[in-house]
Amino acid sequence: MADKIVVLQGGVDRAGRLADGRFTITRAIRFVAGFIGSPKMNFLDLTVTSVAVEGVTVRLPDGSEHLIPVVSQTEDGASVCVGDTLTLGVRPEHLVLDENGPFTGQIQVIERLGGVTSLYLATPDGSGDAPIGGLKSDEQSDSGWILMADGDVDSRVGDRIRYGFETERAHLFTAAGLALQNLNRHPLTSLTRQDNSLSSAGAAQAARAQPAHEREARGGGRHEYTLAAGDLRL
Repeated sequence: MADKIVVLQGGVDRAGRLADGRFTITRAIRFVAGFIGSPKMNFLDLTVTSVAVEGVTVRLPDGSEHLIPVVSQTEDGASVCVGDTLTLGVRPEHLVLDENGPFTGQIQVIERLGGVTSLYLATPDGSGDAPIGGLKSDEQSDSGWILMADGDVDSRVGDRIRYGFETERAHLFTAAGLALQNLNRHPLTSLTRQDNSLSSAGAAQAARAQPAHEREARGGGRHEYTLAAGDLRL
């Protein structure tokens, strides 16, 4: 397995390495955020209304203002100022159906995938609107937004819905495509592949350390061995 990934954008643009079980890249950029992950990240250009230590506030198409917890300076040292245009980036799983949400959109396509349902929408500012019907989801994803809802959501094609987003999980990108670092550290950021292995090993060791009568109560020797091996197919 390769331990280095190179991003090509008009030539070699970025390079990242797999170190300690984590993939790290020199700088976070919109270009990478636009194709890493499936479905892709949703983007929307917004205007900055205020800048503070706790984050950058932007104005949404409905006129409401929302604070995004990001630093106001890029890794290159460029500062964000009031009046600047930034690009909001939100993953489909971080959009939420909300009757009081700041966004509205008409459902263009629905993909029911069992546990989740993908709702393909016009963009909040209307720039990604498209005719209803006869539109493939992969074509719609190039212009509209995607919201990942519960698998049993009862929405239908043509419905107009209101929705919002998790501001603490949102991203902001400058006109140059550089991401502003989020002030909230993702809970999985510090985990490595070794951490996951050690957790499994620790659970197995704890199972082996149980008194014999407790192991017997849980199903006898065969189940004791299966648990110790980390096999949860009981």
